[in-house]
Amino acid sequence: MATSSSLSWPIAKPNCKTHCGNISIPYPFGIGPNKDCYYDEWFEIECTNNSRGHKPFLRRTQPKLEVLNISMEGTLLVVNPATFFYEGNRSTRQLAPNLTGGPLIYSQTSNKINVMSCGFSALVRSESDQLVLGGCFSACNGYSYGYELYDCFNGINCCQATLPPYLTLIATKIQYLETDEHLLTYYDYAFLAEQTWFQNYNISNATMELKEAWFLEDLPRFRAIEASMGMVPVVLDWKIRLYDDSSYFTIFKGFIGSHSSYNDSRPYCEASSSSYYVSTLDCSCVCPLGFEGNPYLLQPCQGTWSDLFHYLFL
Repeated sequence: MATSSSLSWPIAKPNCKTHCGNISIPYPFGIGPNKDCYYDEWFEIECTNNSRGHKPFLRRTQPKLEVLNISMEGTLLVVNPATFFYEGNRSTRQLAPNLTGGPLIYSQTSNKINVMSCGFSALVRSESDQLVLGGCFSACNGYSYGYELYDCFNGINCCQATLPPYLTLIATKIQYLETDEHLLTYYDYAFLAEQTWFQNYNISNATMELKEAWFLEDLPRFRAIEASMGMVPVVLDWKIRLYDDSSYFTIFKGFIGSHSSYNDSRPYCEASSSSYYVSTLDCSCVCPLGFEGNPYLLQPCQGTWSDLFHYLFL
């Protein structure tokens, strides 16, 4: 997969910054305040200098999501904190920022919702209309009533739920079983996460440390562990949105469709009707096979037909 950090060709518009710290920022994303550097407000990057150095954030989301990587293949890796349910809080809690109305969605294929507790059912909702979109159930093993150990297997002491497609707003409600009312004093949490991260992360140790700090009433340690869980990676899918009354519509429309020759280095785009607005198209662009570059700049991509020959046959 080609990522923005591996590109050697022009990635940004002229006179626009190409990096925030060590993260490449390819167009249609761009660093403000110059509005010509990014496609629209959903693609504006705020480059913030903090104790960890310069870090890019999506300026439009609330809270602002830190960006770890931008892929020209239409994905965006960000970090999002876990959501905590103190002492059996039964309310519906939002798991991630509201992306409704924009060109970003939570990736169905790359993410899963993870709920850490036991003796409950977790309902996944779209908070805007409160429709139940999925859920999972977690049973308790013999160790779950103390803090000595907290192993997590899907369905035991934790559970996972898949995402429906085109989701822009996610909320979870934990419903505890009446037979397990004593578990309401436990400290439980849920988070959206990129699947491979969850598979490689030692979630059992993190949960055990949380439980231990909770039972020992060690608030400073508890808060420190809680803060460290604010860096959970999440994948967003993105496309640019073309409004039929905008200048962008006319510009990009000329690149929608197939090429006439094998040696045509121009980028081309695919468009589909937006799921939100009838008068708009969601559009993604690529370079032809054998060519490289940032197709969203709508400039000829780098390479030749001979490069494609070597790619395919050598």
